[in-house]
Amino acid sequence: GGNARPASGQAVPAYSALVDYFGPFVAPDSLPSQTESDVTDPAISNESLAVSNTAVTFTFDVSEPATGTAQVLSHGSVVTSTIPVAFHGGTITGLPADTNLTLRLSVTDTAGRTDTNDVPFKTSGSATAPVIEVFYGPQQTFGSPGTTQRWVNIVGNVSDPQDNVQSVTYTLNGGAAKTLTLGPDQRRLDTPGDFNIDILRSDLQPGTNTVVITATDTTAEVTTSTVQIQYSDTSTWPVAYGIDWSQLTDLTEAVDVIDGKWQISGGTLLTPTVAGYDRLVAVGDTSWTDYEIQFPFTVSSFTADADDPQSFGPGVGVFLRWNGHNDTVVPGAQPQQGFLPDGTNPTPLGGILWWSDPAGSPLPGLRIQDENTTEQGLDTGFTLTLGTTYELRAQVIGSVYRLKVWEQGTAEPGTWNLTFDTGTGGNNPASGSAVIVAHEATVNFGDVIVTPAGSSAAAAPTISPSGGAINSGATIEITTTEPDAVIHYTTDGSTPTPLSPVYSTGVTLNGDATVKAIVYTEGKNPSGVTSESFNVNSVPTVSAGADASAELGNVLTLNGSATDTDGPSAVSVTWTKVSGPGSVNFASTTSAATTATFSALGTYVLRLSATDGLATVTDDVTVSVQKKNGYWIVDAAGKVTEFGPVSHHGDLSGTALSSPVTAIGSNPTKDGYWLVQRDGGVAEFGAAGDFGDLPGLGITPAFDIVGMAATRTGNGYYLLGKDGGIFSFGDANFYGSTGAIVLDQPVVAMAAHPTGEGYWFVAKDGGIFTYGPDAKFNGSLPQFVPFDQLAAPVVGMAATASGNGYWLVAADGGMFAFGDAQFYGSIPGVLPPGTSLNSPIVGMVATSSGKGYWLVAADGGVFAFGDAPFFGSGAGSGGQVVGLTG
Repeated sequence: GGNARPASGQAVPAYSALVDYFGPFVAPDSLPSQTESDVTDPAISNESLAVSNTAVTFTFDVSEPATGTAQVLSHGSVVTSTIPVAFHGGTITGLPADTNLTLRLSVTDTAGRTDTNDVPFKTSGSATAPVIEVFYGPQQTFGSPGTTQRWVNIVGNVSDPQDNVQSVTYTLNGGAAKTLTLGPDQRRLDTPGDFNIDILRSDLQPGTNTVVITATDTTAEVTTSTVQIQYSDTSTWPVAYGIDWSQLTDLTEAVDVIDGKWQISGGTLLTPTVAGYDRLVAVGDTSWTDYEIQFPFTVSSFTADADDPQSFGPGVGVFLRWNGHNDTVVPGAQPQQGFLPDGTNPTPLGGILWWSDPAGSPLPGLRIQDENTTEQGLDTGFTLTLGTTYELRAQVIGSVYRLKVWEQGTAEPGTWNLTFDTGTGGNNPASGSAVIVAHEATVNFGDVIVTPAGSSAAAAPTISPSGGAINSGATIEITTTEPDAVIHYTTDGSTPTPLSPVYSTGVTLNGDATVKAIVYTEGKNPSGVTSESFNVNSVPTVSAGADASAELGNVLTLNGSATDTDGPSAVSVTWTKVSGPGSVNFASTTSAATTATFSALGTYVLRLSATDGLATVTDDVTVSVQKKNGYWIVDAAGKVTEFGPVSHHGDLSGTALSSPVTAIGSNPTKDGYWLVQRDGGVAEFGAAGDFGDLPGLGITPAFDIVGMAATRTGNGYYLLGKDGGIFSFGDANFYGSTGAIVLDQPVVAMAAHPTGEGYWFVAKDGGIFTYGPDAKFNGSLPQFVPFDQLAAPVVGMAATASGNGYWLVAADGGMFAFGDAQFYGSIPGVLPPGTSLNSPIVGMVATSSGKGYWLVAADGGVFAFGDAPFFGSGAGSGGQVVGLTG
């Protein structure tokens, strides 16, 4: 045995020895002890490195036997020898690619002396893993809308320019791996690295199927790619079918690709960038029997090797009654290459109908070839010119195949170029889909139309009504007597095709139109086209105007309008009330622009209808009728002062009162009010009704009456005692009181719920008491502030328009909002620092919108917040103001 040192770039050779005796070795007495005589450091020399992308292999010499280690700084190390030797080597792996690194070599001799060398090096670039391209993406769908052939094809390409692809396999739903053939193979696999996974549909499960493709290169780099196949076997492709390539972003939405990397370009279907052998896409269903296909095509070039073996010349056209490849022609090939009958599986095709230019002696021309690819018809009178667009129409009915091709823009020939009858018997299939084929040619294919065919035509559809004048928006019905038929239609006068809309439940017309319809049904030629022209009457344009608000008792102007351009008679209008709590009086119900008055507060919907004698249209306007935007104040002597657009209806000034006035309340229409005295006496003015009072009942209240609230109808009211006692009159319902409860602080004010189903009252400390089903508790001051910490006592309250909240006001003008009550301002918020009111606040009232409120002070001063307009105040009038209403 021994050490071997390779030359630069060579591998370490294998060691070999022939040994015929082993025995003990006895060191001579004359050998000196190295620990006594070694005074020289070991020296490293002849360093040699072999570097890859992730590893370094090295060797080096030492001037005397020594142990050693090697380390790639910050990445890894290895022991080169645990016994003293003069030659060292090793490999360190797991290094980053394309990186500058340092290899540190260290040795130690038997005397403990050392040497260290640093050797810089750089790893090579990363090894390239194979690249898998699946032409039509990782999510593919087959079986919807039907079955084009017995296979599904997953086509793509694998490449690895640096390390070469060694093998490619695939699995289906976790099954056994199957080897894929890579192109070129002079047939279906045209380009180096091309693959085509052909999977029988019978091997797929309904729903999701998973295909995993694995590619391995010569350096053992592996790449996988997963394709999810969504599969259904429950649909049948409709035999009336159209493809508009310009409307597609993914061509597989309309066809199944069998071979090649096709693309949509300029609104056409373009053959793969690299044209080749039988580039195929399929449309239709293996159950199709008799049908016709038509499309335009333009050939721009042929491949240079079009005449080579297996291709034998270019061609373009269709295969009819296609069922899929079999294992003939090249037995055992992957993917299967066969196109001839095998007597077992469905015959691959019924006929080839195309233009071709076979290599050798045959002349170019239109051809029909049968299921054995035997030529059965030839038209050499047709000449194909590159760059010229042609129309191709091919048909199969029973055993007869037909083909015609003509230049686009010229009249379609009245006869077929070629007709072939296969006769009975033989292997010609009875059904199958249609395949568009570009063989060794670069071709653009235009929109595709497929229709059923037969010996007779389907019955024409019926369109009703049968033309004439109709209203805009009217529905046109189309019917057929053919069972299981499909109707396609147009409204622009063009001839309908399978690309036209499918009729289902009626066609709505909004303008003049010519409606045309056609019927398709399996086993028959398309029906004749039925056509009806309609003059559509444009309906009147009507507007009831913008939503508005009005004060009760005032006149509202309605700015309606109505126009018409083509009606049979002049447009006429009518105003009506749709909804609302009261009556509406229109100045004129037959004028678009008119006025209206309302009998009650609330929200109304008014409708303006317009008719031209044929069509009637309507528009609605919503009107909110509110209280008049004014207010009254009253003093203790019963003097009432009005402000804003409200009237003075009288008062108690100059009258000998049994007790001072303590409150005022207005009716909902704001055309009357009540004055309430401390003893419960009530005086009504204006339209406010007389519903009784306490003196009239012979009742002397135990506690002063401090407030009142009218019902929502104005046909009743509540009186409030400072002990929380409630007295109800008219249609006011009694829901409870605190008259029998000892309160911490006296009650000062109340508010009725807008629905009339409840009320609140408030005590001096801000405590809230609720009664009735609609009056909900939304909070109170004692929850947050003790009475002794209030800056001023509470003196009034008001409910929001919705009844879902309320405000409290303190004597200093401080405001407290609860529920949906919004804060719109307060007196302390507007007074300069260090100042206060001349007189305390004694009451408040909210606007009818609920978006503002007025406050009144004892000296008659009025303060407006939110949308409450300021109309003036009674400050300085001399009376002691006690209340405010509006």
